[in-house]
Amino acid sequence: MGFAGAAIGAILSVRQGLGIPIWVWIVIALVGLFIAQFLAFHKVASRLIPAEQTEESLKKLGELRIEGVKMRNKGMKLKTNEEVDKWINKIGGWQRKVISEIEKISPAEAQIFKSIDLIKAKRFKNAVNARHQKYLRILSDRTENIKQLVQRITPENLAVRSRIEK
Repeated sequence: MGFAGAAIGAILSVRQGLGIPIWVWIVIALVGLFIAQFLAFHKVASRLIPAEQTEESLKKLGELRIEGVKMRNKGMKLKTNEEVDKWINKIGGWQRKVISEIEKISPAEAQIFKSIDLIKAKRFKNAVNARHQKYLRILSDRTENIKQLVQRITPENLAVRSRIEK
């Protein structure tokens, strides 16, 4: 019987010593089980992000993606090193906004987005220099990553994957 038998034996001996009826112990055990389940559910539920908040963040990410595409397109028209330097600084600010928004949905996804993975070898003809070429590639890759993230994290997709009805 092991631990369960020892626990039941201990409860019965305490019950006899205190003169408390067995039904009181049963009620206490059932109430304890109910409270434990309630606390476990509350802990899980408190970690879930409301669908409205997720939708708002996804909308904002979509807007930031559009902004990133416009920045990339504008970046392809740059002619001087000074213009490239200013443009690269703007990319840094844009990336911080994107990461901040992703963190609202998933800190893990934000960490993944922060790391620059292998960048596809796209060739931009009008690049002023190698650094410009690199950031055109990064920005192009980042906007594609946002697109994939938004498609993957829609509440409908999350509900289907977790078998939760909306």
